[in-house]
Amino acid sequence: SDIRKQSDGTMLLGGAAEPEQTYILLAATRVSHGGSWTPVATNVADANGYCQFIDPDALNYTQRSYRLVMP
Repeated sequence: SDIRKQSDGTMLLGGAAEPEQTYILLAATRVSHGGSWTPVATNVADANGYCQFIDPDALNYTQRSYRLVMP
């Protein structure tokens, strides 16, 4: 998997997935304190099974958790 902060403050997340499958990236702050998961982006894995997301709001948070779900 590939998780890294971009020079513009956004967060890039990517990795292996089921080819041609749609995924939704969810993000939350303070999950252990009852925080809720919010959809950030939707993308479809390519034919080779790679899927990538960018969280444009990452620069607004000092800490954020992520998870992927299928619709």
